[in-house]
Amino acid sequence: MVQDPRMQKLLLKLNAKSEVQAIPVQIESYSQPFSCYRNVGQKLQIDGGKIHYGWHIHLQDFIFEAEHHAVWENEKGELICITPNQHNKSEIIFVSDNEKVFNGTSFGNVRINATDNDLIDDFILISEAIDELESFSVRVDDTTVNIKKPIGQILQFYRQWQSEYYTYYHYGKDSSMLCHCYSGKTYFDCHKKRLKDDIAGHIEIARRYFYE
Repeated sequence: MVQDPRMQKLLLKLNAKSEVQAIPVQIESYSQPFSCYRNVGQKLQIDGGKIHYGWHIHLQDFIFEAEHHAVWENEKGELICITPNQHNKSEIIFVSDNEKVFNGTSFGNVRINATDNDLIDDFILISEAIDELESFSVRVDDTTVNIKKPIGQILQFYRQWQSEYYTYYHYGKDSSMLCHCYSGKTYFDCHKKRLKDDIAGHIEIARRYFYE
C-alpha cells in the first residue's frame, strides 16, 4: 500500500513524518459517528490514556483522501480508534500527526487524484471549496454549527456541483465532454478555464457575509 505512488503523493501532500499503519477499531457504547474528538475525550475521562491526532486515510477508486482524526492511545502506547466508520471496518488506515491539534477549528481534508482523469482534479477543487465554505460558520457544540443563510446557499450549490462531477466521472466523462452549462463547448474550453476564478469569487462573497 505505501509503495503505491498515489499513496506516496498523498503522504507528501500531508508532509507526513510518520509511517502508515492499520489501527484497530473498538467502538464504545457512547461513541458517535463523526465525533472522534468528543469520543476520545470521553474515553480519557473513563479509562485515562491520551488523545492521539493524525489522519484517517480513505482509499477510493478515484480519489485518495486524508481526514483529520483522533484516536485513543492507551498506557502501553497502543493506538485504538473508538469512532464508528461508514463501512463498519474493523481497522482504519492511519498516519500519526500530533502537530495538528484540534482546538475547535476543523482541518480540511487533503485529497489527491487517484486517476488519470483531469475531471477529478476539478472535483478536488470543488471539495476544497466546500471545506473552506464550511469554515465560515460558528460552532454551537460538537455536532452543530450555525451558518448564515447566504453562505448556506452557496454551500448547497457547491455540494450539488460536487455530486454532479462525481456522476460525470462514473459515467466515463472527462474534460472533453460537452460543458454542463449547455454552451455547446467542451468542458475543457468552457467552465474548466474559469473554475478557479469562480471559486475564488464565491469564497470572497462568503467571507464578506461571515464578517459583516
